[in-house]
Formats: sequence, C-alpha cells, structure tokens
Amino acid sequence: MTPDDELETRMIDLVRRVCREHPSCHDPEALATALGLRTLRGDLAEWEGGLVGDAVVVDPSRPARRALFTAYHEIAHHLIRRDDSLLALLHDQYPRQEDFERTCERLCNIGAAEFLVPRDLVVRTWRERGFGIRLVPVLYDATGASATAVCVQLGLLAPHACVAVVARMVRMVDGEQAALLLGAEERTGLAVDVSVSSRSMKYSVARGTPIPPGHLLHTAARAHEREVVAGKDRIPFRTGRAWVVDCEALRLRSQVFALFHANRKPDWNPDQVLLPFGSGSPWGL
Repeated sequence: MTPDDELETRMIDLVRRVCREHPSCHDPEALATALGLRTLRGDLAEWEGGLVGDAVVVDPSRPARRALFTAYHEIAHHLIRRDDSLLALLHDQYPRQEDFERTCERLCNIGAAEFLVPRDLVVRTWRERGFGIRLVPVLYDATGASATAVCVQLGLLAPHACVAVVARMVRMVDGEQAALLLGAEERTGLAVDVSVSSRSMKYSVARGTPIPPGHLLHTAARAHEREVVAGKDRIPFRTGRAWVVDCEALRLRSQVFALFHANRKPDWNPDQVLLPFGSGSPWGL
C-alpha cells in the first residue's frame, strides 16, 4: 500500500510540473484553457461538482479568493484524472468509492493549496514569526491567496499530530430526512467546510460536520476579526468522539480558521519537517 506521504508527494510534483510548463498557472481560468479545459460560469450548487466533463465551473457569486481555491481544487482533479498511473494506483488502493473519493478530495486540497501558497513560502514565514494560526492572516495579506489555502498548508506541514479546520455558517436541518418529511424549518449553523490532518495525525474531520454550540470555534466566530482565541476543546469529529486538545482559532471575514493540536506543538526546526519530499533540498525544491 502506498503511504499517504508518497501520494502527497506525487500531487505536489504534478502541481510543480504544471507550473513549470505553464506560465499561466497563476490564473486558474488561463491555466484551465492551457490544459484543454473549458470554463463554465454558474452556481456550483446547480452542478454535481466543480469539474463537469472537460469544463471547470466558476461560481462568480463566491468570494474571489474562495473561488480561486475551488477552481484550483477542480484543476487538481483534472490532473489526477489525466495521470493514468496515479489514477490506477488510487483505484487499486481504494476499491471502495467512498475511500477513493475521500482520498482524491484530500489530494486536490493539497494541490490547490500548493498552487496558491507554495510550501517554501509558508516555511520562510514561520521561521520569522513562529508556527500558529496567526500565520493565516499574515500569509493571506502577503500572497493574495485564499485563507483556506493557507490554513490547509499549515495543517499539512505541521510536524506534530494536528488538524486544521476551516468552518463557516451554512444552512442546516435537524434530522435531515425527518425534516424533509415533516417540513421542519432550516436553521443556520457553523460547520466544517474544509479540513486536513498532518501526517502524524491518524484521524480526520469530515466536511459538513456541525460545530456544537459553546465550542471554542463559536467564540472565535463572535470575536473581533483576526483576534486569536485559544484554549482547550474537542476536535469536531462527526462521531462525537470527546477528544479535548489545545486549539487556537480566529475569524477572517465570514470564515473561522482553527488548528487543533493533538499533542504538544513543538519548538521545531523547519528544515527537518519535509524530508520525504524530493531529494537534495529537504523541501524538495
């Protein structure tokens, strides 16, 4: 079985190869065209996914930076789809459709983050400022990339057991099927939009998981923008598992960004973090 870090390496290599071959890589619509894809504009909710056949769906109603992350996420799906050896490996290794789709989603989040916030930039920044959720607005301001991409990179690069979560307010119904049958009213609640786990973290947080009332992430959602809220709280697992860890979170516009440290956030040397990536340089650059 191919380890997760090798799959991540292949995804990063795909993105870096595309960026070397296509100067247009900083513009997702131009890159899509260069890769033989069309661009469709419309409401993503009306499509089954953001990649429809040979077209990337761009939703102009979404915030610009969030739309960037989504577009690169779908381009990453295309890169996987056209890489016969990687696609075959994923199908062989994950015969269950659910496992296959979950792994592809993780790899596409990794790919989108690499397009927008290259890992070497993240490392240079934390060498200067230290590792933590405060880097989200710092890199957001410095790069023009989406804060989601920054948070994803932080979660992936963490050398300790860590989960990065991006949460936002969504429409919810209680008891989904019952609500449909009984006509229950929808409500708005905070839920996981994107989540990634570091390599040493064995567990993941599912997209769409509601954040329970009273959770530290709700406190961050009510706090001043960019104000860091820290303390201990549960990792929002869909199963409801009560694993309380150190957490730090902040709000940026309408989203909440959080890092859950399942073990102590170490004082670490960034040069030693990504040795599995590439050769020559510890960063595979």
